[in-house]
Amino acid sequence: MNNYQRISSFLIAYFADEWYGVAIRDIRKNTSINPEDWPLIVEIIRNRDLLPGQPLSLVNHAANQLLYENSDEEAYFWLDLMVHNVERTDDEIEEYYPR
Repeated sequence: MNNYQRISSFLIAYFADEWYGVAIRDIRKNTSINPEDWPLIVEIIRNRDLLPGQPLSLVNHAANQLLYENSDEEAYFWLDLMVHNVERTDDEIEEYYPR
């Protein structure tokens, strides 16, 4: 499975038919996530290891989320925020807003 497919499958599973906050809560409490998948997903996002156009496609199509600006830069901002929210140790969720 390539980087795009790995993240796409993850986003479809949690975000495609769910509100952002509900998806984050579901990810936090799901213990069936492959322990190797999450660190790899985080690494791919943080290292910007996706091809041009893929970050935007992931957020718009796999996660079914709208961005305030249709760009890879804004998609990475959304993906970074998703990682941040999943890894938070408190129960808070920082919502996505334009920068």
